[in-house]
Amino acid sequence: SCATMIANRDPAEFECPNEIDLAREDNRHAAFGYGPHRCLGSHLARREIVIGLEEWLARIPAFRIKTGTEPITFGGHVFGIENLILDWS
Repeated sequence: SCATMIANRDPAEFECPNEIDLAREDNRHAAFGYGPHRCLGSHLARREIVIGLEEWLARIPAFRIKTGTEPITFGGHVFGIENLILDWS
């Protein structure tokens, strides 16, 4: 078996796997399982994520990653960001 966090970051399967792309085509992401065991709520969850992010981003000031800094990330069973320094417009 393969851990889903590794499968989802395979550059042979996903173009630019380390970038967030909400409009990614042919996204066979494994987070919701696959085959007969695929999560029944996966389509609803994906729509909720997109709508939530769109609404949140429309309400907060413009921002960008502060020049000269990079996000500090960590991996394991859950990929995450430990530190992200932003400049707000």
